[in-house]
Amino acid sequence: MDIQGFKALRPKADFVKDFSTLPYDVVSDTQVKTAIQNNTNLFFKVIKTDSLYDENIYEKARENLEQLKKENLLIQDEKKSFYIYQEIFKDINQTGIVATINIDEYIKGNVKKHEKTLKEKEIDRINNFYTCKANTEPVFLFQNRNAEIEKIIYNTKLTKQKEYDFISEDNVRHILWKIDDETVVNKLESLFKKVNSLYIADGHHRTASSIDVALKIRQENPAYDKNSEFNYFMAVIFFEDELKILPYNRIIKNLEKYDIENILKEIKTNFKVQLYDKVTFPTEKHSFTMIVNNKIYKLTANKSIIDEKDPINSLDTIILHKNIIEPLFKITDIKNEDDIQFIGGTNVLKNIDEVKNGNIIFLMYPTQIEQIKNISDINAIMPPKSTWFEPKLRSGLFIHEF
Repeated sequence: MDIQGFKALRPKADFVKDFSTLPYDVVSDTQVKTAIQNNTNLFFKVIKTDSLYDENIYEKARENLEQLKKENLLIQDEKKSFYIYQEIFKDINQTGIVATINIDEYIKGNVKKHEKTLKEKEIDRINNFYTCKANTEPVFLFQNRNAEIEKIIYNTKLTKQKEYDFISEDNVRHILWKIDDETVVNKLESLFKKVNSLYIADGHHRTASSIDVALKIRQENPAYDKNSEFNYFMAVIFFEDELKILPYNRIIKNLEKYDIENILKEIKTNFKVQLYDKVTFPTEKHSFTMIVNNKIYKLTANKSIIDEKDPINSLDTIILHKNIIEPLFKITDIKNEDDIQFIGGTNVLKNIDEVKNGNIIFLMYPTQIEQIKNISDINAIMPPKSTWFEPKLRSGLFIHEF
């Protein structure tokens, strides 16, 4: 695959903690405005301008980016580089390589997706990237473990000075090293040529938006140079076995609308139902924890409703939807109906008493990496809200200008 180093635009080390942010799509307008007022997370002024300005938001994002450069708060590396990016959070320790990837690899299907993107959601990132002339945030990818690439990562950590090492407000430790030795850069590019597939973990809309921007610039410049930076999008590539997918839990609201006794009776036709004495997450596929009216149930799907040979219909999100959520709660479009919401990760347990009040909770067993790969490899699409990756990539540590 055509995967390259690049000259990243980056914040100074003594500025990075207060400058960098969570990704644009996991923060509220209130969080953004509070951070800006406190003079922290200043990169929101580039990636989340819709929270700050009423009009011309993308031009304002570009102006803010240029001002940060003018004030020498953001400085571009002089040499083409790869970057080693490590995140440590609770029991998760994942290390990836920051690089740029030729958009043709995505077009040819070598960068594999598992989610359907919505054009209206893409438009915002398209406008941000195109107006800023930069990939302002990275895409989160994974690959099979590669011993030679792993050796370079290990040697870099062992011998190179850290560029950044800080703990962000969400208690994630972020560490960055730079690889700018031309021999090592060339070696990595050569190794990546042997990689057949990369998989999108998180950032489907950012990926699609990057492709759309590059194609738009190609149309504007028919005699474009195939090596131009706009032909490449920025990503962090991790080894799959270091990642942890967390559950994406379902909450059915407005409990008073439903006859729970009848619903439980219906559930028993396709699930084994056991009463629990405490709230716990499922520990195996095809099982769910249901919390309703201060009672906790373990639901285990009968084998008769599971087709293990079908990578889509054997997903727990599909099993729950087809057998419980749609027929019993009459919720068909989970992305647009008000009676269902989603909470990613395990934090739901911290506020379980508040969340369960007036609601029905389904705690999920997390989708597995192999399931993502199997579905991506056949060019199929997972249902919405199937995967939750944590920790999120930090925004503002590196920017790819084109």
